[in-house]
Amino acid sequence: MGSTSKLIAGAALALSCTAGAADAPPPPPWVLPTFDPANDAGPLPDQQLPRPARPPAPAPRRAAFEAGRAMALVADCWPSPSWFRPEIGLEIRSGQKFGRVGENDQTQANYVGVVARMPLYSASELDKEYEREAGRMQQAAVAVGQIVEGLAAAQRARRETELYEALERRAQVRVSEGVAITAEQVGALKEVATAHTGAAQAAAKLIAYRLHLQSLCRRDKAGPLFAYLDMTLGTLR
Repeated sequence: MGSTSKLIAGAALALSCTAGAADAPPPPPWVLPTFDPANDAGPLPDQQLPRPARPPAPAPRRAAFEAGRAMALVADCWPSPSWFRPEIGLEIRSGQKFGRVGENDQTQANYVGVVARMPLYSASELDKEYEREAGRMQQAAVAVGQIVEGLAAAQRARRETELYEALERRAQVRVSEGVAITAEQVGALKEVATAHTGAAQAAAKLIAYRLHLQSLCRRDKAGPLFAYLDMTLGTLR
């Protein structure tokens, strides 16, 4: 009789444990994280599926970069003015003067003075000035063109990153639902990492082009150009 009661109690205990295990919620599925944690969909507390794709962050609104205006601002802050720049130098002269033959008169004159020279007209100087101005404008044109090219490359890199992040979120949903294998999300993650690298390189080149343009100006005259670049390209940190 005692053994029978023990068997009944053991069976009841086993049934209760089995029922408790059946009533417990299943563990949430493991979700492969994305490259950027802010882009990770992740499961909701009451939902096993990943969250829907988040909208992309809005790009900062800045004024459009105008190449002509940038060229004009650079021309207004050249390191030195053009056309017949005067030259000032220190001149020292020393000499002796003798009298007529047979005379012992002898004088010596020393001269120290500051001399300023400025040509009134010189065709060769005009040619040099034209070449100098043309060289400066070419440098400015190259720097402005590099900025325009850098802006286009940075915008393209940002757009590629947004598109690859969307594909990565899609792959995360498909893998979580069992529709696709993990390799699909891993491939998307690699593309996102490559896109982030391209965006960082484009941003670095744009900063280098900007510093090159700023180096063409005198520091005491570069205020308008610096303010314009801050307005169109953002403030350097």
